[in-house]
Amino acid sequence: MRLQLIQIQLNNEDEAYLIFETLNTRGKDLAVSDLVKNHLARLMKPQNKGVDVHRDRWNGILDLLESSTADLDVNRFLHHSWLSRRPYMGEKQLFGAIKEAVDKNSAASFLDDLVSDATAYRTVFEPDYYKWTKQERPLVESLRALQIFRVVQSAPMLLSIVRAHIAKKVSMKQAAGVLRAMEHFHLQFTAITAQRTGGGTAKMYALGGRSLCEARDKNKATLVLNEFIEKLRERIPTAAEFAAAFTQLRYSSENTKQRNLVRYVLMRVDGYFRKGAPVDYDKFSIEHIAPQNPASGMASAGVAEIGNLILVPESVNEDLKNDGFLKKKAKMSAEHVPFDPILENATSWSDKDIEARSQALAELAYSTIFVV
Repeated sequence: MRLQLIQIQLNNEDEAYLIFETLNTRGKDLAVSDLVKNHLARLMKPQNKGVDVHRDRWNGILDLLESSTADLDVNRFLHHSWLSRRPYMGEKQLFGAIKEAVDKNSAASFLDDLVSDATAYRTVFEPDYYKWTKQERPLVESLRALQIFRVVQSAPMLLSIVRAHIAKKVSMKQAAGVLRAMEHFHLQFTAITAQRTGGGTAKMYALGGRSLCEARDKNKATLVLNEFIEKLRERIPTAAEFAAAFTQLRYSSENTKQRNLVRYVLMRVDGYFRKGAPVDYDKFSIEHIAPQNPASGMASAGVAEIGNLILVPESVNEDLKNDGFLKKKAKMSAEHVPFDPILENATSWSDKDIEARSQALAELAYSTIFVV
């Protein structure tokens, strides 16, 4: 194997940065983050030898994103940050747009935006990273839900909302309202009916994020948020589409794929019927009303269906085991587990009851609990 070394003499340092961008055209493309880093380094040279503040700030962004439990990608972050502030641009065209828009006069402010966006971006995908107040818990709950639904296209809008809330550009009530609308929309559109998203949806989120970023006062921000929510409402599935997919939700010890989604839905159903003080749902678990492993006979055909599932405190779950329906119902009632009308009025429990409860929960979810 032979090694060849090539020495290239340059007239100035700027030419070195240009070569870095173009030298590998015959090999693997450089990542957008590498090109952006190089571009900023060329525009913002260190003032003191051995001290490069701008490089340290860039590395701080990388450290912040790479240390997240959400497995964040810096290239995707750069794209989402751009979309939340500037006109829509495909990821492949991103560096060209940045190179054209960011010059010596704007490089420092561009880096400032990236630094602030990195914190908000990590908060979007890792809600517990930010130090929220008790009053801000509704924001955390909605962001957590969107992670359960594995929503990515909404990132520019989510970034813009979190950024605006941190900057006190939108109120707590406004932020909670639009995040809850997005949560409910994606529960229906993405998590339940699995509708396909396309370029129109991506552009909707990018436009919403940029419009919110450009809003100069709270009145304008309010208008932007209201218009955005209306756009979500225009895209929600029909009641029939929702019910058909909702009744297919399943969870059992043998079928765990939808566990997190089922748990989320049951939590919201419990919260709708529950009276009194809020509870810590981290200490609750999913109970099968008709047992998965009955003491005698085979398990019900509908044992894994959403209509056979309910959320109960873990201590109650351990006590219920394979009890008969009436005994199990009495124990849950004694522990103040809220019942929906079908479960409340039932004196026995069959596949027919499970199917009826699945349909009833679907109607309640669509018309009341998850309204956009």
